[in-house]
Order: sequence, then structure tokens, then C-alpha cells
Amino acid sequence: MIQTSLFDNMQAERFVPKVSDITANRHGGNTRSAAANPSEEYKGTVRQKILAYGARVPNFTMKEAAAAIGKKEHAISGRFTELKVTREIIPAGVEDRAGCEVFEVAI
Repeated sequence: MIQTSLFDNMQAERFVPKVSDITANRHGGNTRSAAANPSEEYKGTVRQKILAYGARVPNFTMKEAAAAIGKKEHAISGRFTELKVTREIIPAGVEDRAGCEVFEVAI
């Protein structure tokens, strides 16, 4: 079976992870990785900052959002993934900028 999208089989409901670390499968439960996992409160704050930025700037990249909220790209990539899974941000359907996919906040 070919899965056309990573997110095809995921529900579009508000993101409520089964585990609090969306990358748990990547680090295989490594205790150092688990200890470095930010709190849900922090993650929620960053997600809200991304959405607020997206509300002000209709078409934005992760790189632009990171710069606007004072974070590095790697520090918000997990939050971007969570927002994509819940379809709170969606591809804007415009040409990529500087090799980055362009998103918009879903209405």
C-alpha cells in the first residue's frame, strides 16, 4: 500500500499526542532525548506564537516564523509538525521561498 501523505491517516482534531514527544520514535526512548523534551505548556506557547505570526503574515515559512518569534528553526520544527498534523497550518499553494515550503493558517 502506498501512503500519499504522512498525515493522510491522522485525524484533523486538535492535537492531543499519545505521548508528549512527537519525535519519540526517532530517538527510541533515549533518556537524554526524553529529558530534553520541552513541557506541554512551553510547546503550546510556541504553537500559539506561530499561529499568531501566521495570522499577521498570510504566507510564511518555518524559517520566517522562527526568526519572528526569536527561535532557531530546529527549535520550532516539532511545533510545525504538530500544527500540520492538526491542519492548523496548511501549505499555501504558492511557490517555495528559498527552498522552504510556504504555509498559511487554516481558517
